[in-house]
Amino acid sequence: MVAASPDTTWKARDVLERLGDASSSGRVRALAGDYAGRNDVMRRTLDDILGATLARVDEDALRTLREGAAEADRASDDAERWTALRNAFDVAMRRLLATAGDADAALADVTYESAPDANETWEVRLNLTENDDVAKFRSLNDGVMGGMSDGFMARRTGNDGGSFMGNVSLERNGGFASVRAMVDENAGDFDGVYIEAKTSTPEKKFLFILKDEDCLREQINFKVNFKVGSEYARVKIPFAAFSRAERMGRVCLRNPLALTSLREIGLMILKGEPSQVGPFELCVREIGFYRG
Repeated sequence: MVAASPDTTWKARDVLERLGDASSSGRVRALAGDYAGRNDVMRRTLDDILGATLARVDEDALRTLREGAAEADRASDDAERWTALRNAFDVAMRRLLATAGDADAALADVTYESAPDANETWEVRLNLTENDDVAKFRSLNDGVMGGMSDGFMARRTGNDGGSFMGNVSLERNGGFASVRAMVDENAGDFDGVYIEAKTSTPEKKFLFILKDEDCLREQINFKVNFKVGSEYARVKIPFAAFSRAERMGRVCLRNPLALTSLREIGLMILKGEPSQVGPFELCVREIGFYRG
């Protein structure tokens, strides 16, 4: 861990790196049963950050860290202390990622919608009007964490693609459904991914997921929001938007998504606004890459 120095000015990226390092170090200690050690390394990191010379670091993020440190100090046991520190780290990292001056990071919360352009090149990778490609998708829902949501990919009648459909439930602290397909793609020559889709539930927001080789080992996702209407259309999502790495819904730091070794494509619906809960359907004809 790098200690604060009066001769060093830390910017948002420096603070993010130290928060990420402390989270990883704390996780290693917790796996070994050293919960007090996990809390101590995270608490010391807050002291380092709050005692450093800072420039262009979001004040709301710093306020969150100060409040988290104070709450941790008031905690009566390791579990309460961990909750205060974890929440402070999570909120501060999200705010810093949105305000760090990195345009690509800020893109991660944007919804993209577009129509095909004559000057663009579109190359399909998953054609869901074909039986084999519908069958490539497997379900991964909140049941893995005890939840009750349901989601799966089914063939639509009339050879009209596939339907990612199901129900998002908040029972047992659940709230997500997803489908995933394993791929082996080098998308380094493309500008982004596209999905040709429509929905019978246009009030709902979906997530597009990409994973590279390391993501599979580290249980990390790169996700971007998108919405579609009630008629089939292509939605473009630039690769620059896949800049926020998450593990179990929490922001984490790692190398950028490796476009030359994409290994998984996924679709997800996640709780949030009340309209996200309940039945959903996303009808999909194609998923592929675009250039231009």
